[in-house]
Amino acid sequence: MTTETLFVYGSLRDAPVQMRLLGVTLEGTVAQVYGYHRHTEFGEYPVALSVPENSVSVIEGMTLQVTPMQLQRLDDYEGVGYSRIKVTLADGQPAWMYIGNPEMYP
Repeated sequence: MTTETLFVYGSLRDAPVQMRLLGVTLEGTVAQVYGYHRHTEFGEYPVALSVPENSVSVIEGMTLQVTPMQLQRLDDYEGVGYSRIKVTLADGQPAWMYIGNPEMYP
């Protein structure tokens, strides 16, 4: 089965959320991503936003291995407030990550 690596830093880390959205809980691996800051002042859920190139910032989270179908369900869950982009994790591995849509989170 083909899987994709997804870096998560908020509610998608929680087993009850995974169970509700995907019907399973996924085993995660601790990971970090540089170049983004985890904001919590926009509401109930955290939002990752990029930082200027000369800034140093890291988000602690974890990676999940998800199927393309699961990734589509998560895209639907995240909605228009988030965009899924490809990032490079601190260990050099590529992963998908949801960041705040810049039009909604200036």
